[in-house]
Amino acid sequence: MLMTTMCCMWRPMTRLTLTTEHVAEVIIDVTRNPNYPTFRPGVFRARIQDNHIPGRWVINVTATDQDGDSLIYSLLPSDNTVTGGTSLNYFYIQQSTGSIFLRTSLQDTTTPQFSMKVRATDNGFPPKSAEATVIIDVVKDQPPVLQPSYQALVNETDRTGTFIITITATDPDAQGPVWYEIINNGVASRLFGIDRNTGRVTVQGDLTSDASPIYVLRIRAYDSQNPSSDSTTDLIIQVNRNNNDPSFERTTYSQDVSDGTSLGTVIITVTASDRDGDRLTYNITGDSVCQQYFFIHVVRGEVILKEPLLGVAGRTINCILEVSDNGFPVSNTGNANLQVTVTGVAPPRFESSTYRITIDESRRVNSSILEVRRYVRPGTVPTPVRYELVGEYPAQDFFMVDPVTGWIRVKSPLTQDSLQRTIYTLNVTVYETASPQSRGYAQVYVTVNRNDGLPLFNPTQYNARIDETVAPNTAVITLRLTDPTGKTCSVVGTPEAVPYFRVDPSACIVRVNRPLTEDPSNRTIYTLIVEARENTGVNPRRANATVTIQVTRDLSAPRMINLPSTIRISENQDLQSTIFTVQGLDSDLKGRLQYELMGVYPARTFFGIRKDSGQVYVHTNLTADSTEREHYELEIHIYDSLFPNNRVPGRLYVNVSRNASPPRFSDNFYRADVFTSDPRGKLVLQLIADDPDGDTLLYRNLGNQTVQEYLFVNPRTGEITLNKKLPFTRREVFRFPVEVDDQRSNRLTDRAEVTVTVIVASSPAFTSTMTTEVKVTEEVNTGIHQVVARDPRDPTAVILYRMESLEPDSSYFRLTENGRLFVQRPLTDDPIKRRTQYTLIMTAYKQSDPNLSTSATFIVKVIHNNFEPVFVDSIYRGTANDYDPIGQSIVRVSAYDNDTITSPEGQLVYSLSGGENQYFSIDQYSGVISVRRILAEAPNVNTYRFLALAEDQGFDRRTSTASVIITVSHNRFDPVFDRRNYRVPVNETWNINNVLVTVSATDDDPPNTPNSDITYRIVGPPDVFSFFFINSKTGQVFARTSLSQVPNNTVESTYERTISSEEIIPHTVITLSTKDPSPKGRLLFRIFGRGLAPTYFSLNPRGDGSVDLILRQSVENIDTEVFYVDVEVYREGAQTERGSAVVRVNIDRNHAPYFLHGTLNYSIPENQPLTQPFGDVNAADEDTGERGDITYQLVSQSPPGNKNYFFVNPYNGNLSVIAPLTEDSVEEYTLIISATDNARLQKRALVTVRVKILRNNNPPKFSKNQYDGFINASSTPGSPVTQVSATDDDGDAIRYSIDQEGVDQLRFAINPTTGQITLRAKLESESNTEYRFTVRATDTGTPPKHDTAVVIVQVTRNFHKPEFTEQEYNTTISEYHPARRPVITVQATDKDLDAKSRSVVYSILTETKYFYISRGGGQIYVDSELTTPQANDTFVLEVEARDEGIPPRAATTRVVIHVQRNLFAPTADPTVYRSEIVDTFPAGSAILYISATDRDSLDPLNKDE
Repeated sequence: MLMTTMCCMWRPMTRLTLTTEHVAEVIIDVTRNPNYPTFRPGVFRARIQDNHIPGRWVINVTATDQDGDSLIYSLLPSDNTVTGGTSLNYFYIQQSTGSIFLRTSLQDTTTPQFSMKVRATDNGFPPKSAEATVIIDVVKDQPPVLQPSYQALVNETDRTGTFIITITATDPDAQGPVWYEIINNGVASRLFGIDRNTGRVTVQGDLTSDASPIYVLRIRAYDSQNPSSDSTTDLIIQVNRNNNDPSFERTTYSQDVSDGTSLGTVIITVTASDRDGDRLTYNITGDSVCQQYFFIHVVRGEVILKEPLLGVAGRTINCILEVSDNGFPVSNTGNANLQVTVTGVAPPRFESSTYRITIDESRRVNSSILEVRRYVRPGTVPTPVRYELVGEYPAQDFFMVDPVTGWIRVKSPLTQDSLQRTIYTLNVTVYETASPQSRGYAQVYVTVNRNDGLPLFNPTQYNARIDETVAPNTAVITLRLTDPTGKTCSVVGTPEAVPYFRVDPSACIVRVNRPLTEDPSNRTIYTLIVEARENTGVNPRRANATVTIQVTRDLSAPRMINLPSTIRISENQDLQSTIFTVQGLDSDLKGRLQYELMGVYPARTFFGIRKDSGQVYVHTNLTADSTEREHYELEIHIYDSLFPNNRVPGRLYVNVSRNASPPRFSDNFYRADVFTSDPRGKLVLQLIADDPDGDTLLYRNLGNQTVQEYLFVNPRTGEITLNKKLPFTRREVFRFPVEVDDQRSNRLTDRAEVTVTVIVASSPAFTSTMTTEVKVTEEVNTGIHQVVARDPRDPTAVILYRMESLEPDSSYFRLTENGRLFVQRPLTDDPIKRRTQYTLIMTAYKQSDPNLSTSATFIVKVIHNNFEPVFVDSIYRGTANDYDPIGQSIVRVSAYDNDTITSPEGQLVYSLSGGENQYFSIDQYSGVISVRRILAEAPNVNTYRFLALAEDQGFDRRTSTASVIITVSHNRFDPVFDRRNYRVPVNETWNINNVLVTVSATDDDPPNTPNSDITYRIVGPPDVFSFFFINSKTGQVFARTSLSQVPNNTVESTYERTISSEEIIPHTVITLSTKDPSPKGRLLFRIFGRGLAPTYFSLNPRGDGSVDLILRQSVENIDTEVFYVDVEVYREGAQTERGSAVVRVNIDRNHAPYFLHGTLNYSIPENQPLTQPFGDVNAADEDTGERGDITYQLVSQSPPGNKNYFFVNPYNGNLSVIAPLTEDSVEEYTLIISATDNARLQKRALVTVRVKILRNNNPPKFSKNQYDGFINASSTPGSPVTQVSATDDDGDAIRYSIDQEGVDQLRFAINPTTGQITLRAKLESESNTEYRFTVRATDTGTPPKHDTAVVIVQVTRNFHKPEFTEQEYNTTISEYHPARRPVITVQATDKDLDAKSRSVVYSILTETKYFYISRGGGQIYVDSELTTPQANDTFVLEVEARDEGIPPRAATTRVVIHVQRNLFAPTADPTVYRSEIVDTFPAGSAILYISATDRDSLDPLNKDE
């Protein structure tokens, strides 16, 4: 009997999970795949909502197979032409289970039903399949129903928790209770709340923290089990506001202030309060005197000095202070009294009242001789002072004082004092710059050491030039002697000069003695030696000087060549054009020929001649001749420039052609519209006329009295303007003629007709939406809205806009004059966090009449990241199998965000939190959780619990979490054969198609899963495979061939071992032992059989009947995973006695890691923060344990650059920058990243990462580091100040802004595109004359770069020039008028308000040495003796008064001073007196009385002189 024994073994289908086996010996007969899969029922149907979440299960479609084959399911389109073709776009099926899931959202389709087919295919051979129909009905959700709106009324003082109203909604298809929430973005959601379950609305915030009278709450009602099913309504809440008046802390305030207090000093701070909590502002009303000297800070309540208190010491100034709460809808006010008492300031004084100094008369000009100083009390800080010299005569001619330091210096050479004084008295005054009227005085006595009388010329060489025609006795030159007293001058030597020149003995003046024309030699140079000699003494001392006199002589007169002549020109001859050139000749020309026009009247009025060339030209328009002469006679003289008296005349006759053409209007009819709002002076239209002759045209209004009353025609310009405001209340039309004439003696004219229509004006009206929304993260200088207003009657009217101050709301925005609203400050800086609304007051007004205006409230709604993400479910559950491959989707989490901002606040990013997430990963955008590592690696973990996080990308990011529970199904149980051994006796003639035996095994793992799917196979001995096979699914064993061919043998045993593909060669796999029942000889071993086994394995007999199976060659580089090694043992010499064993060698192979993606591309800015991840790489490895651990490494960086700029985290693959990218200029780097496993023989994978660097190589550059601007303090907001300009070498667009540091910049605005800086706020109420701020130019590159520049704005505050109290001042003084007594005082006043602009200083413009003026007081004093012969009897002085404003302004007046002379000397009568006395006459006794009379005694100015 032939008996064959086989071994059968099962294994799960997948190689990714741990394998368990059970072995039985069977003989099986197999029948192959006779049955088709079967669906019951044949049609499957499901019903889902249209908001069904993608990725969620819909229905299970399953089939059965009687053969027990495993089934694979697939989804096919149905025959339904309507929905069958699109079904697969919305649904997908799990191949192994038949579960159908929703692929994408159904809310974007209106299809009510989807139809599709499911095909089930078995794995038999050949495979067989069956189909079933699936119909899925989609039900549209009906949201809750709310009434359209609700209204309620509250008081602003209502406390938190006060009930307002209940909102109620009904849900026709409710899946759960209706919940309520407020979805507003703004203040309303902060001030009010709603109960989620009941809909009760209550107060939840301080209503006094906002000023809005009305709030609109947007309330959402939704199905709690289906949050996307919702409806909204509006609740309008009206708030009663501002019921209380503000009040000051005290009703009366008082304060003492020194009259020397500096401008800008805070003298007192007042405070007020308001029970409504409104924003308070302060103002001064009432007494104009108080408003003249003080102003109050509108917010801080600081009363500040704005005008000097000079001259008001001892007075009490009463002020009325007002506080306003700026409430809405009506502002309330309160008042308090302030009494300011002004006290005096002591004047400064010198350290000494008298100073003395002695110097030599040779002291150099500008040398310092003495310092006078103001006394400073120890321990005090000195204030700025100035020093001045105020007398006495003639000290100010020779000395001066430094106004800052007090040093007295020599002003003029002391040797030039004709009186040779030895003592000078200087009066010096000192005053504080803040109080110039309060002064201290000191006297300085300067003693001068004079020369001892030695005659000395200074200089000793003199030169002079005179004409030969000089008359006798004419002074030629004055020689200077250091001491002329007691000296006599005379001419010595030079006999040729003595007859013609002489010297005054006492004055030392060289004069002409006789006519030089009488010198027959016509000499041109004369040399004199002048001697000065003392008049007394035995040996008089002498000094000589040389005088050289050059005499110019003219021996031949010049002559005319081309005169007389006659020419003709047009009256429109161009000015400065040459009409004739006079030609002359001089045979003995010494200088240059000169031409001069002398007459005849009025020729010199209209013509001129160029002195050097003789060109006659027109210098005044000939049309300006009122007599319109046609003939002019010009008398022209020619002469040698060195002999101007030797002239030759000539005549030029000029004929003029006049008035050839009449004037003409450009149009015969003119039309224009005016509005009753147009101001007086408004330009209505422009008349245009032209005259070919260039005549000055005169326009006339020929209309009636009414026309001329309202319309003025400018006779010079032709402008028609409004003469007065138009009072009409209905449409009017003026029609009138106008005339233009050329004003010539033969007058020519033209006429035209004018029609002016009067339209009644109206105020503008806003036409644009008065609300807008803005993100809280909106960039500064971003335009967010365009405000538009129109004049309904005048579409062409220019409408301007302004934003009223409503702090702090208005500080965050700015409104341009053209109505563009910009963000001015970052809204994220608002101390009121999460503020949702700003209230602005905007005014539109007509440029022509600002009184026609309209104001309206503008609401800026701020969109915040108000809501945190909300998960649809709080707990998500999923089921996984330990054999699920990496990337297998397990469950999808889903969240939503109620923020109205779509990005980034509404953009959600998912992540996982918890230690177990090493086995799972989540797609950050879809929320799909999938397998990250093979779950079979942790066979003891059945449940994973962790958190899923949803995070929005808003300014202040918000997150929420949901729990995720994943249950893992493991391969817990081994299969078990129902019998250990199967023995089947068969005949060798057995039919090979019949089943020999059926083996059967069971598995307790969950049915219908790969873990319970049993597969059967034959495992040995090797020769059995040639004769038998087994059905892997049924366990049926069949014969492959006739059993008569099977050898008589019994398989002894089967072995299985698992080794690593990285084993060190050689490696012993197993030691096999034999049992020899009859040892009769040596046992031999050999390997035979299948595949590559003999190549990679060998045998090593031990000699004791056992043998080692050796791995002799590495299997690292081949793909084989299982070797069947057949080992045969036989007796030497008796090969028919043999036994065998099969060793199954499983290769535990080290798989190479692989990247889950291809080439990656990233873009980062060049200022990417160091070490901050900008991306990652992700690789996987199918190996488990340490071999599957992956390490990432940067292999290369191209181009290499100076250093490595990038780093890859070796553990998680995060990519980051580790060196500043700004150090290089490369635009793109290519990185090669490796992923290496942790096996002994490591394997790796490579991936390419391209990183594009967003570079901004060049920052913008301002054209200048500093810009200067100038503007008048009276300029209106919007006026241009200056223009800044920057360029960017990268070509990036540039945006301009003003840095928000300090306060100066708040007064100015900048156009972000053009760089034009304009005035933003009025400056009239301030005193600053200079403002400084920084402007910034930022490019649009990545990353953005910027440059800054300083802007300095000078403000002109000097509106008025000084005005003298008199047009001319007259006075008469004696020639003996003392120096310290004022001659006359001039006075000028200045109407400007600020101190510098109204401070006036005086000066004398006329050059004079006899008078000087007090710079600060206007007193005119005598500066030099008036008794000298050179002093005039009458002096006319031009005096200037100049203020110290920016820029300074001045006025002049004339001062006439008459000097009354002492004409008569006293006369004694008699002229001789005699008296006799004795020698004992006591001293002091009267001897005689002498009397005299003076004819000047009747003159009050000289009667005592």
